[in-house]
Amino acid sequence: MVPGSQLLEAVRMLVLDVGIDVSETDANGQTAVHGAANLSADDIIL
Repeated sequence: MVPGSQLLEAVRMLVLDVGIDVSETDANGQTAVHGAANLSADDIIL
């Protein structure tokens, strides 16, 4: 499992540098928050 601090840094990079939209949904209607919740990544959700 990847530490929460590394996950948070990866999300920051994807949002700020790459420009992904964390509100975008996948084919199942899931967002990035759903993925973070599945990983119990509270640092990303809060």
